[in-house]
Amino acid sequence: DHRDLPSFPTRRSSDLAELGIPEPGQHMEMDDELLAEGSSKFYEGTLKVGDRRPQRVMIGKSPLVAADGQITGIVTFGLDITDRYEAEQALRKSEERFRSLFDNAGDPILINDESGRFLDANRAACKALGYTRDELTTMTVGDVDPPERSATYPDRVARLLKEGTVSFDASHLARDGRVIPSEITSTLIELDGKR
Repeated sequence: DHRDLPSFPTRRSSDLAELGIPEPGQHMEMDDELLAEGSSKFYEGTLKVGDRRPQRVMIGKSPLVAADGQITGIVTFGLDITDRYEAEQALRKSEERFRSLFDNAGDPILINDESGRFLDANRAACKALGYTRDELTTMTVGDVDPPERSATYPDRVARLLKEGTVSFDASHLARDGRVIPSEITSTLIELDGKR
């Protein structure tokens, strides 16, 4: 069903910019898509009103449709999400710093759940054990513990859950069969709402 698009006054990016609206091209693009498709659009954008600092806004645009089905205008509304957006950006930066520290630490670091399944490994752990991160995240502590150590894993977990941090001497089996003596410090952490 092809409908002729309404003829709105010519819009220019400079008109929007004069109103203090950053990213005018983004807003005009959404208007054009709405007019072509006839369906509502939702997106995030930045708006600046007067001398106030720019605000991050969830923007919704819906067609204003006449009784004959023709689009006669666009209704636009916005919800200020600046606080949420800034919190997300701060979290992203924090995660990037953590990832950099984790990956570049000189000591091997492995993160596993209570069952012993590896959730993550840094570069030093991958290098020491001879596995890639993807390989390690399909493995468990039992896969790198010598058989005599695997049997003690439940006791180590129980102690860790009781004390929060435990240190002990251990050894691991590398991919090439080498036994690597290790001094382990395990700390209970919460990751994605799980310990």
